[in-house]
Amino acid sequence: HSLDGIGGILGATINRSSEYGVNSIMTVHDNISVLAEDWDIVGRSVRECTVDIFQENLLMDIANQFDTLLPVGVELPEPPALGDLNIEDVMSSLYYWN
Repeated sequence: HSLDGIGGILGATINRSSEYGVNSIMTVHDNISVLAEDWDIVGRSVRECTVDIFQENLLMDIANQFDTLLPVGVELPEPPALGDLNIEDVMSSLYYWN
């Protein structure tokens, strides 16, 4: 939930939508409700924030964080290789957010 909740996509979407002029947003857990007139702006914000967050290699990032926390001599296996998903495809996805 750390990537979809207030510390991830949800929080980033609220901030980005606010920057675009959206002032009325209601959230419950990881759901967003907005006025109909703001739907397209918030939809674009959700997509942009998803790309921003997931374009990084999060598996490698967390492996590096764990590596610094583990005792000396304890090693983790390398994270799996990334696949061929192009996260920017969410920008044109009709049903990514509705």
